[in-house]
Amino acid sequence: MTAPHAHDSTVERFAMSEAACVTAVAGADEADVIRCFGGDPAEARAARTFADLGGVETGSGRLQCIVVSRTGSTVVVWEDNGFEGTREEVLRPLSGLGRAASAFWNVNAHSRLSLAEDGLVQSSLDMLFPDDRGGARPEAWDRYLHGLDFDSPAGSTWAVGMIAVARATGARLDTAWETGPQRIVPIRPVKEAVLHQCDEDSSLLAEPPFDHYMADLGPHHLPHMRQYAFELALQHTGLDRDPLALSALAGGDGTAAGREELRTRLAAAQSADREQAFALMRDEPDDFDEDEPIPAWTLPSHVFHIRSAMWWALEERLAAGDRAPGDSTYRPEYRPDPESLLTYAVRGPGGSAERYWLLTSLMRAAARG
Repeated sequence: MTAPHAHDSTVERFAMSEAACVTAVAGADEADVIRCFGGDPAEARAARTFADLGGVETGSGRLQCIVVSRTGSTVVVWEDNGFEGTREEVLRPLSGLGRAASAFWNVNAHSRLSLAEDGLVQSSLDMLFPDDRGGARPEAWDRYLHGLDFDSPAGSTWAVGMIAVARATGARLDTAWETGPQRIVPIRPVKEAVLHQCDEDSSLLAEPPFDHYMADLGPHHLPHMRQYAFELALQHTGLDRDPLALSALAGGDGTAAGREELRTRLAAAQSADREQAFALMRDEPDDFDEDEPIPAWTLPSHVFHIRSAMWWALEERLAAGDRAPGDSTYRPEYRPDPESLLTYAVRGPGGSAERYWLLTSLMRAAARG
């Protein structure tokens, strides 16, 4: 395995940053790269070296900035406490200029190593779990990761990511890069795409109700979308014909007493399914095999886990209608968002799950207007 210390120590020093993103684009023009990040080349200001930046944190405050430079034929963008270089909306246009790669990490150990080419993110992975990959061709990183070991000593994993970026793009992240001329450029983050790359070609988009949403996507669709999300979750959990679940989805009988009784029954159903799930888990194998983990949805306890989450989501949906500000019954205690609870209920494969996750992408886009 190739250890980070076998490369220029510059990489190791930069990898010690608490939160950063380095993006490189082979054979690109600096001005074009700046535009892909949402910047204006005319607003770039020169800094002789990184040291001249004076400790500017380019990803915080009112003005977000990137640091741009060139190493040979490759353009390199550094973000201190930023992550624009991880976004599909940035990487995909960059890959139209040349092969693009980025490595991102932060203080919470969130990380992303991405490779983009020909207008698509070909492969993307969490550097702490490098075998779990997404993208158009998840194996596309293989040729650039040969001999690299992400399971490195503390503080070196991010350096391995930087080395992979350099390998993929021809960037030389060395002393000459560190001490060479840099430009700092303010950016305005690129607008979020309506759909992620993986959803763009979904055949579901041509089916109801998705075709209806896409015709004029906007906030006016959100009430119907939220209702449909609960309907899909009920189908996924097998509760779509359950009288209690259907009554809760309809909002009860319209009386305060009826809704309170319904919430009590939902809480009891949640507790019963949760206890059943835990009872079954005692006889299930522990999922400690990292090479061949056991999919949770194949275990007997799974159906009771997702049913328990569904009951909870329905209970919170009723509670949300009972705690509107200004209502005399309103209590300002924290309650979870009912729609967020559906993500726990819609776990595992299935047609309803596929529709649900596409729907959530469209809901986020609709909410943005």
